[in-house]
Amino acid sequence: MAFLRVGRKIMGRFAMFYVKSVVMEYPKRSLQHISETGSATIFKDHIPKHWIVRELSERDYGIDYYLEIVNEKKELTGDLALIQLKSRNPITWNSEGHFTLSGIEISSSNYWYSFPVPVFIFLADNTNNDLYFKLINSFIRREFFQYNLQKSFSYKFIRDSDKFDVFSFKKEFNSENDRQQFENELFYFISNIKQFQDFQAQHYHRDSFLPIEISDLIFFETMHRNFSFLCNYFNISNLLPDLLVLKKQSLAQYDHNQLNFQLYEDDLTRLAQPIKSSIINLILAIKNLLTEERAYWESINPNVYNYVIRITNEGELPDFY
Repeated sequence: MAFLRVGRKIMGRFAMFYVKSVVMEYPKRSLQHISETGSATIFKDHIPKHWIVRELSERDYGIDYYLEIVNEKKELTGDLALIQLKSRNPITWNSEGHFTLSGIEISSSNYWYSFPVPVFIFLADNTNNDLYFKLINSFIRREFFQYNLQKSFSYKFIRDSDKFDVFSFKKEFNSENDRQQFENELFYFISNIKQFQDFQAQHYHRDSFLPIEISDLIFFETMHRNFSFLCNYFNISNLLPDLLVLKKQSLAQYDHNQLNFQLYEDDLTRLAQPIKSSIINLILAIKNLLTEERAYWESINPNVYNYVIRITNEGELPDFY
């Protein structure tokens, strides 16, 4: 019995030694997962706390987050952006401060470009805790020739201009959110430049106390709305006064008999130079944009591109149209 007890003790100690000497394996966290967690933290830290970030469980299709922008009054107005988040450890900028994000399948770019809401690539620098962003559709329009080849397509980030801040992001978001209306307003402006110029000339130095006819008033209001939208879109000064303010001033000055005429010929005479200058300013802004997006416009509407690019900087229209 004593021999058996000694034997058991020896065997027990051997078993303990054996267990301790075996190398145990445990799950390891991949560098990719660590990087993804780091970039997600950087992204969420930069986004205003009152905005809503919804993470998607299905992320293999190129969208990581739904970002709902909440306005300054904390109101939900349906402003939605889609986010694809990438990261580097760190971002390797070249000597010009550029970084090219490559290796993205063309099918992903096609998918992003097809969305009816703005889609952004965010690029997190996990080493320096910095965040950069790129508006997909805007970049594609500027690089449309390469994109249209439907082969490889890369996204270039610029360190000095693509760093995330709320003001720049909202400006880009609003620009893309209004893009369809912008193109509609652009087509209206281009097709009516001659009418705008003729209207201005016809109402210059006419009888100051003569009320504007209703049909001309409707045309002027439509022109005013068109100018106002485009000036706001291009972030250039709107030289025409606010329409309600203009009408109120006109009624106070000319409508002494309370006939409720809203505008008078003197109003349009005084607006002749602002109208002319606004037309020229908008032409220059449109020409600059179409030059930057040349391949895009030559693809979707070459007539518009060829017409606009031949309007002089003084507003003279092509004589072959």
